[in-house]
Amino acid sequence: QQSYLAIGYEHDMEWSPKNSMIVQEIGEALQIELINTIREKLGGTYSPMMEMAANREPKPSYTLFILISCSPDNTDLLSNAVFDILKNFQKNGPSAETLDKVKKQMINDHETSLKRNNMWLSYISGKYYYGDDINSINNFSERVNSVSITDIVDFLQKNFDVDHYIKMYLYPESMKK
Repeated sequence: QQSYLAIGYEHDMEWSPKNSMIVQEIGEALQIELINTIREKLGGTYSPMMEMAANREPKPSYTLFILISCSPDNTDLLSNAVFDILKNFQKNGPSAETLDKVKKQMINDHETSLKRNNMWLSYISGKYYYGDDINSINNFSERVNSVSITDIVDFLQKNFDVDHYIKMYLYPESMKK
């Protein structure tokens, strides 16, 4: 039998290209940490799903959503582990090793996406719609590498309330909790 644990956050933030990049890097680093802790250390699930995104409209904010499929007996254990990870990120940020891995992967993914027409269509239309500098693509690597652990901690301390969340459990119908 399988259960699901879902944890969601949404919070206003000041929109800027830097904050958007910070959110993207936090999301990538959190995904690595969730896999290392939930799957590798605790053996709680094969693949925890996580998405974190900066939203420009309808108001500047970010969303974070985590979904974990697990044994019904592990929902509380894994929920507590997720909150421990989030609290640690807010206090210390990701490890230097994790952030370095994130930056390398983001730059590699970006270089690969430059070869695809759909990336260009999305990029150009987004820049046109918002009136943003179309040439910002030329300094993507510098923008990725400019984010520090201190930037991440500062952002999370200003914009993240670990206790303001929605948490949902879905248990098999045969279980009455």
